[in-house]
Amino acid sequence: MGSTCSCLGGNASFSATGELESAFKQFKGGEGQEKLQQALVKLSTDKSFEKVGKLNIAVNDLSNIPQQIRSLAHCLTELDISQNFLSTLPLEVCELQLLVTLDANDNKIKSLPARIHDLKRLENLMLYKNKLRDLPDEVGSLAELKSLNLFNNELIKLPQTIGKLEALEEFNAADNKLKTTPKLDGLTSLTRLALFNNNIVLMPPLEGLGKIQKIELYRNQLDVLPALAGTFEHLDEFQVANNRLTELPANIGDQTALEAIEASKNMLTSLPPSIVKLSNLWKLMVAQNKLTTLPKELFALKLRTLDMSENLFEEFPPGLEECVTIVNLMAGKNSITVIPGYLSSAFPNIKRLTYDGNPIIFDGDVGTGNIMVQQELTAKFASMSDGKFHGVAGATPEDGK
Repeated sequence: MGSTCSCLGGNASFSATGELESAFKQFKGGEGQEKLQQALVKLSTDKSFEKVGKLNIAVNDLSNIPQQIRSLAHCLTELDISQNFLSTLPLEVCELQLLVTLDANDNKIKSLPARIHDLKRLENLMLYKNKLRDLPDEVGSLAELKSLNLFNNELIKLPQTIGKLEALEEFNAADNKLKTTPKLDGLTSLTRLALFNNNIVLMPPLEGLGKIQKIELYRNQLDVLPALAGTFEHLDEFQVANNRLTELPANIGDQTALEAIEASKNMLTSLPPSIVKLSNLWKLMVAQNKLTTLPKELFALKLRTLDMSENLFEEFPPGLEECVTIVNLMAGKNSITVIPGYLSSAFPNIKRLTYDGNPIIFDGDVGTGNIMVQQELTAKFASMSDGKFHGVAGATPEDGK
């Protein structure tokens, strides 16, 4: 049975939050403002809504939020005002002190009021796809905040106080204009740090992040990575591609939970020796660097994906044949001249192999061997339903077609 909701015209009823949200979609833009104001006032005395505590007025063409929303302060725990035309977060919203979730994404919000600190119970704050250039220090007083999403704004700095949000589990400030960050050592509950696609040139050491699982710093301007101060026991993903790095942290091997390292499009000339200690590492992406070799001991790990393309390798790295767990091996656009015979037999699980763009020799005795191996590989991958192989044209007459 649906519950009577007087705000929608006396005898209207809803049996689920979705029905209530659909009804509010009638009150769009300026023409619907008066109806929306009346509905909010009536909703404040509706006992069935008090049990719901959720209001969705997203996609309503709103340039402001009616003051009457403050009448819901006694019961509202979730508010969705996303995909409207708001230029600021209304002070009335800051009076909704029971709010746990506030979704204001995809507006035109340029600033937040200092009174946001009144939302003492707020756990989820979604502000992505707005026009924010900075944040008030008071954001750092949201002690219950677990998720803060600032993706795709115009932030040029973050307040120092943001590094003290002890309950914060996910922090996304990616796709902004940040050049640096404050110390984040107080984020002791953080599991995901997303700062990709900024202009970051310098960061303080990463420390105190005892629960961190995923660090995303790709597409920045880092010459040097922030120091990994200590061991992060839960860190399994480290994404630092598209920077200007000449080296990875020397102690990366101490991050024993690491499963995936993505460091392509940098200026790496070698990998730190400690990387061979990462017994859980299965994905290593180091394409478009200046590498000439990889540690032989690396191939004792159970790697499944290795991208070493667009480097300075003159041969497939010694020891690679021992890595029988390989599924995806990319080695295109290097300076490799010889196709080792083991490529056609050493990897029982391989599904993808590429070495196109290398100056493979197809003349003389060496060339004969290369032709035979490439033909074996062509036949092997042709028999797979899901295999992908890119060799080098010239091994057979058909290759040039």
